[in-house]
Amino acid sequence: MQDPVRTGIPGLDEVLLGGVQRNNNILVEGAPGAGKTTSGLAFIHAGAALYDEPGVIVSFELDPEKLLRDAKGFDWDLQRLIDERKVKIIQTSPAVLLNEFRSSEGA
Repeated sequence: MQDPVRTGIPGLDEVLLGGVQRNNNILVEGAPGAGKTTSGLAFIHAGAALYDEPGVIVSFELDPEKLLRDAKGFDWDLQRLIDERKVKIIQTSPAVLLNEFRSSEGA
């Protein structure tokens, strides 16, 4: 694997042979409470804080304040990373996001 993106999640980078292949799309699914949001926050935080990788969190359900509060519970200072323009949180709906993707296809 060439130039993998490290997740910063203990043990996961080893399982993924160094990290996630760059330019891949990753879908994480599971039951409520399985840790999907926590894993995503950990990945975005580690990328920005440890590896100087920019990150975007797109949320359909949780408002940014709840995401910031949840991250703070793990001592992840997402607000600082937002202030440093390393992370951005976008709250939207699936329909609006899909429309944005479709409208940018011709650009």
